[in-house]
Amino acid sequence: MSVPMPNDEDRRIEYLLTLTARITDALSADIAALESGKFQSLRSTDPEVERLCALYGREVAGLKAAGGVKARSDKAKLLRKTAAQLNELLARHQNLVTAMRNASEGIVQAVAKEVQKNRESAAPYRPVPKAKPVSTGAIVYNRVI
Repeated sequence: MSVPMPNDEDRRIEYLLTLTARITDALSADIAALESGKFQSLRSTDPEVERLCALYGREVAGLKAAGGVKARSDKAKLLRKTAAQLNELLARHQNLVTAMRNASEGIVQAVAKEVQKNRESAAPYRPVPKAKPVSTGAIVYNRVI
């Protein structure tokens, strides 16, 4: 009895499932870190995760170029399910990152406005600048006309 060899599509599906699981783990960890305010422990900034995302993108593009997933196997169904879960996690991650970015930019703008306000009102009782004398344009020699 011989064991059937997996075809190219099956190997790609298995590889995509592995990549999806690793990216999902990283995104889940990032979401937990963002929600708890532990920004130092974000995994999406890790070069390994960036490499995984690039590999995932290339594999998906290659699979789409080959005509998509044609198989109706359990692994193909699992790939569709995990890809949908990954898309949901990506959307949630993006919303959290956008909210954090907006909050930090708002804080920076508020601090900048406060600094500007303090600079403008540093000396509230400064003298009013005097107007400079305006020349009439006449030529005066030895102040005698």
